[in-house]
Amino acid sequence: MYSRTTKPLLIAAIILILTVAAFLLGLTALYPVKFTALISEFSEKYELPPELVYAVIHTESRFRPHALSSKEASGLMQLTRQTADWGAEVIGLNDYHYVRVFEPHINIELGCWYLQTLLKQFDGELNTALAAYNAGSGNVTRWLQNEEHSADGRTLRHIPFGETSKYVERVNAAIPIYNFLLRIFGVFIS
Repeated sequence: MYSRTTKPLLIAAIILILTVAAFLLGLTALYPVKFTALISEFSEKYELPPELVYAVIHTESRFRPHALSSKEASGLMQLTRQTADWGAEVIGLNDYHYVRVFEPHINIELGCWYLQTLLKQFDGELNTALAAYNAGSGNVTRWLQNEEHSADGRTLRHIPFGETSKYVERVNAAIPIYNFLLRIFGVFIS
């Protein structure tokens, strides 16, 4: 049935396919691809790259909808009550109460709105907006006005909060991984 040369090629192809499948399974265990319809909808609505939204959710909550931080940030995108209430008012969410921030569709929409708001506020500077997402826009605005932290008043060369600096690094490290996963799985999740 198979020639002497066909059988080793077939075995090699099967081994390669199994290796790639194992790699992708391992990668998606570390970097889950969940809530795809919601992330697709709200990243498009708020003009954000979906891999950015995945990276923020991964870094903030590891895709746990009921995550609650020690600073009382809540849900997938870890929104504070003040930010969530403000966002719900601005975008006109119907029947909104803060407890609904744990619902993925509410949390992802508010988180995407807030990311877009910060990107606009900080002239599209991703790292500056990410720092503000973590440390607050008031802190980042002060840092930008301090020559020790910013040379140009737009970008941060030094983030004085260690937690925020690590946060920006982790989100930036996750973005290309999610970009890769979305390209690989795009056929299956669109």
